[in-house]
Amino acid sequence: MIGSNSGEIPRVIGNAGLVFHEGDGEALAQCVRRLMVDPEVRSDFGDRGRERVLEHFTHARIAQQTVDLYNVVLSGRACA
Repeated sequence: MIGSNSGEIPRVIGNAGLVFHEGDGEALAQCVRRLMVDPEVRSDFGDRGRERVLEHFTHARIAQQTVDLYNVVLSGRACA
């Protein structure tokens, strides 16, 4: 995965990809080149990306996080 350093994109990518400075076309091109020429890096990021999706971004995980937040709000406890 490749994304800019804009907003929450780096947090979504985590350790599963490359982040470049928003608006820097040359940095984006370097990230693309790196993945094109290095199959080991590409494979590693692919494995990390799959793990990250399964841990954080499945429908079940997002639903559970939503339920957990509702429970916190309804119980009157402060959100962390």
